[in-house]
Amino acid sequence: DALIDTIAELNSVVPYLDMPLQHISNPILKAMRRGVSRDRTERLLEKLRSRIDGVAIRTGFIVGFPGETDAQFQELYDFVEAQRFDNVGVFTFSPQDETPAAHLPGQLDQAIKDERRDALMTLQQGIHAAKSEQRVGDIIDVLIEGTHPEQPELLWKGRAATQAPEIDGCVIVTEAKGAKFGDIVPMEVVQAAGYDLVCEAV
Repeated sequence: DALIDTIAELNSVVPYLDMPLQHISNPILKAMRRGVSRDRTERLLEKLRSRIDGVAIRTGFIVGFPGETDAQFQELYDFVEAQRFDNVGVFTFSPQDETPAAHLPGQLDQAIKDERRDALMTLQQGIHAAKSEQRVGDIIDVLIEGTHPEQPELLWKGRAATQAPEIDGCVIVTEAKGAKFGDIVPMEVVQAAGYDLVCEAV
């Protein structure tokens, strides 16, 4: 609770959290030895969102863990649909000989794991697109990071507080109005472009 309050109160802390939840079905969490439950996770997410203004939450999930049933995957799918995370990574279970999970019964075929990963990623892509569209017209602070790699003569590349380096989308800046590398500039979101936002200085 003290850490949550600190994040909420300090302007020098970006309200962005990466929480690798891995799964939400209690039997799978127990098999993974995560030491958490669905109820505890949902209470924590509610606490974070209610106390940290504008918090962005990224998470990651593993599908196809040994013994994962269709119903348990559906539980995870429904959870992601309901929570509407800002960013999600989905990975298929990959057995490593030195880990206990590699020797558990109920190992799944790769085709099933791939199908579940694709389904969850498709769901999240739709969620991300809808959330980005809702931001059109908003004024956000953008950190100018350099020129855009694909059109360096025309566009700047930036990053909003909801975008972690290298793993999330970026801001494509169409009008910087004299801004330069390292500046933090208030900008209007004028378009959603896949995982990126198109912005111009105000």
